[in-house]
Amino acid sequence: SERAWDESLGFAGIVPHYFPLSVGPGDKLGEKGVDVALALDAYDLALRKQVDVLVLIASDGDFVPLLRRLHGTGTAVLLPVWDVMYTDDRG
Repeated sequence: SERAWDESLGFAGIVPHYFPLSVGPGDKLGEKGVDVALALDAYDLALRKQVDVLVLIASDGDFVPLLRRLHGTGTAVLLPVWDVMYTDDRG
């Protein structure tokens, strides 16, 4: 099913970014580098006028500088927002 998901993304013109997870203090999983890679790709697409609207789904404010740059290029940005509560296997 993972391959089907990747194929669906590709048909929709979405390029997924996969980065290895690192284990931090308290065995907390984290990622390094995906924010930068995504920001660079988004900015490149905006500069080349290859997007009409850029949709950004993120859970933190790390992308505020990117949004300012995109605004400067005249690129429309959509930021969907929702409030989700969940419980994982650690409570």
